[in-house]
Amino acid sequence: MLLQQLQYNRKIVGRSDQLSQTLKEKITQDNVLCAHAELSALVNATNYKNHHSHSEPLANKSTVLYETVDVIRYMMATLNTWGIASKEFERAFEKKDTYLNKHYELQQKKWEGQPVAIIDIDDVLANFREGFSNWLDKKFGVRADVDSKEYYFITALSKINLNSEHVFKMFLDDEGFANLTVDTDNLEILWQLKHKGYWIHLLTARPEEELQCYMTRTFGSVSKIFRVMRLAFHQKSLDGAQSQSITMLVQ
Repeated sequence: MLLQQLQYNRKIVGRSDQLSQTLKEKITQDNVLCAHAELSALVNATNYKNHHSHSEPLANKSTVLYETVDVIRYMMATLNTWGIASKEFERAFEKKDTYLNKHYELQQKKWEGQPVAIIDIDDVLANFREGFSNWLDKKFGVRADVDSKEYYFITALSKINLNSEHVFKMFLDDEGFANLTVDTDNLEILWQLKHKGYWIHLLTARPEEELQCYMTRTFGSVSKIFRVMRLAFHQKSLDGAQSQSITMLVQ
C-alpha cells in the first residue's frame, strides 16, 4: 500500500529526494491538517452529541471504512514525503508495539516496599563510551580516549571540526544504544541484588523527545537483560540538566 501511495504522492508533490527540508515540513503540515479534517468527518458521522436525539444511526461500516482510508492515506503520504520505506516503518511499528505492550504489562505491577537500588546504565550496565568510541572510529575515523572525562569526546571531535551534539544525534539515529555491549561484572552484581529482593531503579539521562533513544535503548537493550516487572519514567534534574530515570523491578 505504501508503494501504491508513493506513485500517487509523486504526482502531487514530486520525489522525496528532490524536496527541501522546508517544503517537506510544509507538506507534512498540510497532510496532518487534511487528516484532521477527515478524522473530524468520521467523528461527525457518529452520535457523539449525547444531548441530541437521533431517530436513526448516522455512521455505518462503510462510512468508517472510507473515512479511515482517507486518514491513513494522508499519513502514508507523509511517510512518502520523508522517504520512509515500508521496512523502516514496520521496524518502528514493532518497536512501538513492544513498548505499548510492555508498558501495559508493567503498569499492572506495584512496588511493595522492597529496598531500592539505584543503578546507572551508561558505563555501568552498558558499555556506552566504548561503543560510542568504536562507532566514531568506523564512521569518521576518530579515535577517542574512552578514559576521557568528556561525555561527547569533544576534544577528539574538535580536531576534525565536528559538532559533538550533531554527531551524538547521528549515533542515536544509527541505533547505537541498541548495539552496546553489556558489562557482565556489573550485571552479575545486579543479579545478586535482584535475588536479595531489591527493587532495581535504573537511571538514565536520555531525553524522552529522542524517540530512537527512548524506544530502542530502554526496551531494546535493557529488556534483553531482564524480564522487567515495573517501569516508569520521571523527570529529574542532575547537575542542572534535565534527565530521566527509569524504574524497573527485575523479575
